[in-house]
Amino acid sequence: MGKLITREFHNGAPIQAGSFTLVPFSQVVRLQIPGFTRGLIWNRPSSILVRSTDGQEYLAPVKDVTRRVQIALFCGAFLTSLFYFLAMRLSQRA
Repeated sequence: MGKLITREFHNGAPIQAGSFTLVPFSQVVRLQIPGFTRGLIWNRPSSILVRSTDGQEYLAPVKDVTRRVQIALFCGAFLTSLFYFLAMRLSQRA
């Protein structure tokens, strides 16, 4: 029996940009329910390895703005629904 949730990191093809070589990394999260052939896969950028010609390396994290906006929208919708539900219950009592 396999794991329900797995997390992997993958690197992309190196990209030459001027005197730097950039290697992108992504995170893959998989939700696979045992007994089913399908599941959910979520890919997101995680970091970029920057190599200069003199051999120095720097790992730059990637801020996933889209994910942050999605979380903010979800929280806003949840709070709006909660306030609406509470307002309807209070108006029925009055």
